Amino acid sequence: MSVESSNHSPQLTVEESVTYSAWLRLPSHVDEQTRSKKLTIFFLFLS
Repeated sequence: MSVESSNHSPQLTVEESVTYSAWLRLPSHVDEQTRSKKLTIFFLFLS
């Protein structure tokens, strides 16, 4: 079992924090356009 910890700036919005985390967690071979599309779909799903 692994424990993950995410420490982000308290000045960031939830969207900014999720975006930052996603950029760090997605594999490096995923290009910028694909990352942005994945995040857009994720945020549409939440709304």
